[in-house]
Amino acid sequence: MNRWPGRVKAPLFVGSHTEYLVSVGASESDVRLWSPRSDVVPAGSEAWVSVAADDVLVLPADDPTPPAAVASSTSDAPAMVPAS
Repeated sequence: MNRWPGRVKAPLFVGSHTEYLVSVGASESDVRLWSPRSDVVPAGSEAWVSVAADDVLVLPADDPTPPAAVASSTSDAPAMVPAS
């Protein structure tokens, strides 16, 4: 499991899931993710973002074109939990 510390910038509950904009890691890169959980982690909260290695797709830096289709894995979606 890959895991990074982050800070929630913006949560958005959309009914079936919650979407988040999270500033992650030392570089504070923004990532967008979703969680099937209905309990919303508030903006400004510190959190851990994790993703299973099988769900990671690495693209070459010199090819800005995303792949036409990405097969979904059998694992759960990226997870975010409040830091404790």
